[in-house]
Amino acid sequence: MAARRLAALERALSGPGAHPSNAASRTAAAHAQPLTIAFIGFRHGHIGAVYQAAVKSPHLEIVGVCEEHAPTRESLAGTYKFTHTDYAKMLTERSPDIVAIGDYFAIRGARAIAALEAGCHVISDKPLCTTLAELDRIEALSAAGGLSVYCQLDMRDSG
Repeated sequence: MAARRLAALERALSGPGAHPSNAASRTAAAHAQPLTIAFIGFRHGHIGAVYQAAVKSPHLEIVGVCEEHAPTRESLAGTYKFTHTDYAKMLTERSPDIVAIGDYFAIRGARAIAALEAGCHVISDKPLCTTLAELDRIEALSAAGGLSVYCQLDMRDSG
């Protein structure tokens, strides 16, 4: 399921219906280069499905993997190759096309807002955010920047 959601995001960003003002979409479509994706937070297991789908996709290149919570980072060191311990620094240094968010509930909205402010599309575990103010900001940034926001929902079709 995560692979399907990620494929839908890839199509949305690089296909014929891509937002014309999105430089990343134009670049990916024109040069058939992979879209870049960075990951923020691994404190919820659903992010692993998105990560594995990204690893397998010929249309995506993982450019950053961040976990700020040291115990989580240490426990998952054998599973993921972490590149950063600060998500803001990763966004600045790597400038990804897409940011996947799997951090804990209360900070997902702030992470999504930071990603959108950096010009990145977002795919997040649910809930995307926990306040209506965050949702309003996410909606405004997405609309203003022509940026897509998706939820992972990788278990939607499971029994």
